[in-house]
Amino acid sequence: MPLQCSAQGCKYHDKTIPREKGITFHRFPHRDSNRLWIWVMNMNVGKWMPKARTLLCSRHFTPDNFEMYKGKTRLKHTAIPTIFVFPEDIPQPPEPEDNTPKRKNLFSNCLYSMAK
Repeated sequence: MPLQCSAQGCKYHDKTIPREKGITFHRFPHRDSNRLWIWVMNMNVGKWMPKARTLLCSRHFTPDNFEMYKGKTRLKHTAIPTIFVFPEDIPQPPEPEDNTPKRKNLFSNCLYSMAK
C-alpha cells in the first residue's frame, strides 16, 4: 500500500517523491489522545479523525520536531505538525480585466459633435 500524506491539499506520496528528497511519513499519535487532538485541530479538517495507519509527511513539521536516533532522523515524541496550507490561504489569481473593446455610443458622439 503506498504511503500518502493525509493533509488537505498535500500531494506527497512515496510513488512520486524519491527518498533522496528527505520526505518521511509519520503516523498519528493514537496512544496520546491530547497530542492526537492537537494534530487534528492543527490540520483544520473539522470532525475528521485519522485511522491507525493514517500518515502525515515531514513537510508539516518544523526542523526542531526531528532528532537523530541511531543514525536516522525520526520524529520526536513531542512533535506537533504546524505547517499547513489551507485552500483559503492559497493566493487566488486576480480577476481578469475586461479588455474587450467597448461599443461607442454613436448617438452621444453625434450629439457631442453637433454641440461644437
